[in-house]
Order: sequence, then C-alpha cells, then structure tokens
Amino acid sequence: MNKLTAITVCSLACAFGSSAFAQSTPPSAPSAAGTSAVQSEMVRGWGVKNNLIGKSVYNEQDEKIGDIRDVILDAKGTATHYVLGVGGFLGMGEHDVSLPFSELQPGKDRFTLQGYTKDRLKELPQWK
Repeated sequence: MNKLTAITVCSLACAFGSSAFAQSTPPSAPSAAGTSAVQSEMVRGWGVKNNLIGKSVYNEQDEKIGDIRDVILDAKGTATHYVLGVGGFLGMGEHDVSLPFSELQPGKDRFTLQGYTKDRLKELPQWK
C-alpha cells in the first residue's frame, strides 16, 4: 500500500507542477519596428564567415598556396592568427597551419602571403 501512495503523490506533484509553468504568460514580442531596431543595433561589425573563411591565399608568384580555414582570437576578441589549409584534395589530406594575422595581406578576393610556397607551409607544424 505504501508504494501505491508514493506513486500517487509523485504523479499528482508532476501533474500539478507542470501546469504552473503552462499558466505563465510569455513575454510580449516587440513590434516589427522595434524588432528591426534591435536587430540593427545587434548586427554591427564584420562577418568572418562570409568575408574570410574559404578565401584563397596566394604567394608573390601568384601561386595558390592555401585557403583560410579559421581565425584565432585572443581573450579580448582581437584576431591574432589565421589558420590556413594547405595541400590535400577536396579536404582530404589537408595540412592546417597557423600564421600571425599580420603576415597575410588582404586583397579584393584573396590574400597574399609573402615568402612562402606550398611546400614551405607544409613543413610548418600542424595546427590542431
């Protein structure tokens, strides 16, 4: 009998406990004008995904030597290094290396890295 009483009490607590949450009113949604103002306030800056990730990196001989895979930030959110994917085919066998942010020079649709070849980049320690 004690098991049946315990089960009943637990079942009632679950049933009534969840209804208390159902009765709370959800926060009111901002108006359409308020939403766009909030979004425009939140969205300031520059998107790394569309502006950096996947961009090609060339050397001074106009040879493609890799592409940007990631950007490393310090604790303050300042970019310190690029992670470049070097070699490989369709993502297989690619060697990722990290280079200081200041070494890559941005261009219109690609970046330039002075003094490196694909082989020299492959000799650098792999970034994990």
